[in-house]
Amino acid sequence: MKQKVSKGPVIVLSMLCALVALPAAYAKQPKPKGHGGARHRVGRPGPRGHSGLQARALQVRCPNLTVECVAAPPSLTPATVPVIFSAPAGDQVQVQLVGPSGQTLTQTVTANGQDQTVTFTQVGFPFGVSSATVTVTDLTTGTSTTCTFQVRVQDTTPPTLICQLVPISGEDDEEDDDEGDEGLFQVQIFASDVCGPVDVDAFIVCTDFSGNQLPVAVTNGQFVVLKLDEECEAEFEDDVLQVEGPQLALVVQATDAVGNQATCNVPAPLQPEHDDDEGDHGDDHGHHGGHHGDHHGEDQGDDDQGD
Repeated sequence: MKQKVSKGPVIVLSMLCALVALPAAYAKQPKPKGHGGARHRVGRPGPRGHSGLQARALQVRCPNLTVECVAAPPSLTPATVPVIFSAPAGDQVQVQLVGPSGQTLTQTVTANGQDQTVTFTQVGFPFGVSSATVTVTDLTTGTSTTCTFQVRVQDTTPPTLICQLVPISGEDDEEDDDEGDEGLFQVQIFASDVCGPVDVDAFIVCTDFSGNQLPVAVTNGQFVVLKLDEECEAEFEDDVLQVEGPQLALVVQATDAVGNQATCNVPAPLQPEHDDDEGDHGDDHGHHGGHHGDHHGEDQGDDDQGD
């Protein structure tokens, strides 16, 4: 007769061994790849109004400027100055500009959280290069920042120049055989520049048939006698300058403080005299007319003799 063996204690013992082995097996599981075992942190909400993003810090930019001179020193040239800043949206921001002459301008605006521009007009700057300073203050937080920029006031415009030879009438030249190719003139010159003084050089220039030139210096308001002739000559007679030559002109050059130049050239309003050929033409016409009459008379006589 077979003896029955109870299996109850054996099952219980097996279950206990499995429970003891389970933590050890779990501890040997490899870590997930691609994360280096690092832990992930849950982000905290950011400052107000930015949906978890960092609030924009107070910033300012001041671009350098170049403007054209419109006033002579010591006067200042007015310019328009843009200031670019950014601050947290909703903050009250004060923008203050101090010009090189101490001129102070201030504006207060509400920031929109992005780059925005404040423009100052009629800011005075001297000729050349100078600096100005901008201070931006966030009145909501009390923070501030500054920037410095340069403004170059330049002159690229030539001077204004007008010149002319004004004929002086009232002289009795009826007995002068050269009437029309000679005259008395006054030199008139007007030169100016908005940014400073102007240097003026003026000449009566005679050009001969070979292209050679003889410049004779003159000044504004001076009287000169100009005469057309075959050769270039210049002399003073009774304290009045006299210039002769085939081609005569007033040439003026104006130069401002930075080297911009303007030039004018005015030919002398003279006409060369020609020999009067009208009488010769009249004689030729009469001569031809006489020949025509002679031939006509001879032909008529022949006809009469034939009759």
